[in-house]
Amino acid sequence: MILSISLALLIAGTLLVLLNHTEIPEIPIYIFSGILLSFLSGLIESLGIVSHGFVEDAIMRELSLLGLSILIFYSTSGTLVDSKRSTAINSFKASSWLSIISFAGTAGICLYFGFSSLEAVIFGVAASMGSTLLDSGLVKEEARKNHIFGWITEDMNFYDDMFGIMVLTVLFSSLAGLNLFKGLLTGFAVVLAALLLREYYSSFIMKITDGVNELVLLSGISTLIGFVWLTEKAGISALAGIFSAGLLITNTELGFKIRERFSAVKDFFTALSFIAIGYLLTSPGTKYIVLAVGLAAFTSVIRPLISTQFLRLQGYDLRTSFMASIQSAQISEIVVVGSLLIAPLTQNPIFETVAIGFALTTLVAHLTEDREQQIFEFLFSDYELYSEKSYIPSELEDHVIIAGYDWKTRGLEKSIDRDILVIDYSLESIEVAEEKGLPHLLADLNSDATWSKARIDEASIIVSAVSDSRLLEEIEEMDTEAEKVLLDSRSEDITEKLREMLEESLD
Repeated sequence: MILSISLALLIAGTLLVLLNHTEIPEIPIYIFSGILLSFLSGLIESLGIVSHGFVEDAIMRELSLLGLSILIFYSTSGTLVDSKRSTAINSFKASSWLSIISFAGTAGICLYFGFSSLEAVIFGVAASMGSTLLDSGLVKEEARKNHIFGWITEDMNFYDDMFGIMVLTVLFSSLAGLNLFKGLLTGFAVVLAALLLREYYSSFIMKITDGVNELVLLSGISTLIGFVWLTEKAGISALAGIFSAGLLITNTELGFKIRERFSAVKDFFTALSFIAIGYLLTSPGTKYIVLAVGLAAFTSVIRPLISTQFLRLQGYDLRTSFMASIQSAQISEIVVVGSLLIAPLTQNPIFETVAIGFALTTLVAHLTEDREQQIFEFLFSDYELYSEKSYIPSELEDHVIIAGYDWKTRGLEKSIDRDILVIDYSLESIEVAEEKGLPHLLADLNSDATWSKARIDEASIIVSAVSDSRLLEEIEEMDTEAEKVLLDSRSEDITEKLREMLEESLD
C-alpha cells in the first residue's frame, strides 16, 4: 500500500508540474491522478508485474474519508459565527429559501425520472449546499476585513452546511433504524452544544496544554475523533460529529492555534483524499453522467442566479448579491463524504455521480475565479446604479478621489485635509460614506462617464486599491494631472502603505 500511495503522489506531482502554467486547479488534477493510478495498477496487475490487490479499494475509501473529514473539520473551524453581524438574519432567510427550493426541486425531478428515494435525497442535498472550497481563503479574508460580500458568503455557507448536515443526519438515522425525529434532535443538540461550549472548551484546553504546539495539535485531533465517536455511538451520521468538532473551536484562541499547526496535515491528507476519490471512480452510466452534469450546471449557473435574486429581496445591491452568490457555486465536499458513507449501502452509483459533479463545479469555479466582474457585466449589461444615492458638491475642486471604498481605504479620509470624493459601485459602501458625511458617487469605476462626473481634471490625487489589476492599470494610464496613489490589493499591510503614500503626496 505504501508503494501505491507513493506512485499516486508521484503521478500527481508530475501532473502538477506539467500543468503548472494552465488554469486547471489542483483538485481535478488530484482526482485525475487517482483515475490514472487505477488504470496503471490494473495494467501492471494484468501483466503480472504485481500481485492482485496492489491498491486496496477499502484502504483508498478510508483514505478519502479521512482526508475529507480533516478538510471539513479545518474549514468549519475557520468559520466566523457571529449572530450580531448585520448580514446574519438576511443571509439566513436567503439561504433557507434557497436550500429548501433547491432540495425539493432536485429531489422531485429525480423521483420523477425514476431515481430511488435514497438517490433523490443525496442529489437534492448536493444541489442545496454551496461551498467556498476554492475561494475559502478570499472569502474568510474579506469577511474579517468587514467586506459585506464576504460576510454574506460566509453566513450563507454556514447555513447551507447546517441544512445539509441535518438532512443527512436524518437520512443516516433512518438507515440505522433510529427514529427520524430523535436523530434530528440529537444532531441538532450536538451542533448547538459545540457552539455554546466554544469559549469554555478553548479556555480549558489552552490551560491544560499550556499552549504547547504539539499538545494543541493533539487536542485538535482528539476533538475530531471524540466527536466522530460520540455521534456514531448515538447512531447518527459521523458528518454531524466532524462538523460539530470544527464548530467547537471556531473563532477561539484554541481554534487559531490548531489551524496554524493543522495546515500541513490538512494539505497532505486532502491531496491523498482526492487521489483516492479518483481511484474509486468508475463510469456510472449515461443516465448518471447526465445527472452529474445537470447538478454541476445547476450549482455553477442556476443556483447563483437564484441566490442573487433572494439577496436582492433582502435589500442588497445587485452587484453585491451576485458577488456573494457566485463565490459558493460549488458542490460541497460534505456531500462527497455523505455519498462515500452511503456507497456501501447501495448498488447505485451515488458516489460516482456526486464526485463527477463535484469535480466539474470545482473546475468551473476555478475558471471563473477573478472573472466575476466580467461575468456580472455580461449577464447584467443593462444594470444601472441608483443615481439619487450620489452627492457631489457643486464647488468640489482640488479634491482627493478615493476610488473603491472598502476595508482597504476606509479611514484614509482622516489623513486628508482637503475635499474628498468617494466612488464605489457597492450601495453598502456608499451608504457608509454617506453616514460619514463624505461626498460620494455610486458608479462603476470601469466607466468613462464615472470619471467625468468625478471631475477628474480638477482632482489633485486619486487613491485606489481595488482588486482588479486591469482597472488599476487603466487608472495609472489616465490622462490627468492628478497624482495617483495606487496599490495592488494583494500587498501586505495595504491600508498602512496607502496612508503613507497618501501623506507623501499631500505633503
